[in-house]
Amino acid sequence: MLLVNHIAKEEADKFIGKKVGDKVIFNPAKATNGNTNELASLLGISPEAAANVEGDFEFNIADIMVVKPAEHNEEFYKMVFNKEIKSEEEYTEELKKYIAAQLAPNSQILFDMTAEKVLVEKYGNMELPANFLKKWLVSRQDGITEETVDEEYTRMEPAIKWQLIRDVIAEKHQLAPTKEDVDSYAKSYARRQLMQYGMVDADDEMVDGFAKRFLEDKNFGRQIVEQVANRKLFMCIRSLVNAEEKTISLDEFKTLANAEK
Repeated sequence: MLLVNHIAKEEADKFIGKKVGDKVIFNPAKATNGNTNELASLLGISPEAAANVEGDFEFNIADIMVVKPAEHNEEFYKMVFNKEIKSEEEYTEELKKYIAAQLAPNSQILFDMTAEKVLVEKYGNMELPANFLKKWLVSRQDGITEETVDEEYTRMEPAIKWQLIRDVIAEKHQLAPTKEDVDSYAKSYARRQLMQYGMVDADDEMVDGFAKRFLEDKNFGRQIVEQVANRKLFMCIRSLVNAEEKTISLDEFKTLANAEK
């Protein structure tokens, strides 16, 4: 089963007109447009291993599944939401709640962007050891030279100041991510990924397996820890301010979001 959101057209076209028993020379890396996580899901390997996959594979077509719209009945409703739903009206209401829950993080992201901007503007007037940091960048960062370091430092300075500000907040409120925090987030992320592939009823064993794979990948595991740290930080900030909730249209939201970029 191809557990990917989109297959590159050039690779997908290789399967057109094929039947059970046919063989297809197929490049998974090209098919997933270099998306390591989708390639890992496609091949059933870790993201770290997937990063080294580049060549062609020979696929033997053993089965062909045809996807078609499901009949809306109680069996379908239960399969989607894993609860008793008796009518199309109830299903529609549950669907609205689900979509609202999926979109809720967008407003949280906008809050986080705004909060970061406000905090840097208010507390970012600190003096940094610019000469030392520039030397450090040249010695540690690939692609940064004596000729380009001034421009790179100017671009990176707000992020450096934000890192210092967030470290102070995290230390003051004891926000360091715990192992339980990281494991819980990885499982939640794995379940969301599986749901995107239509596997809404994935069991705990499958979710735990995907979460473990994510955390074992050095780079992706570090990203998860940082995401957990960010989430705890902004949850703390939200608890410390009086935020006014406001309902706006999607277009208005896009305008606000673009203004904060």
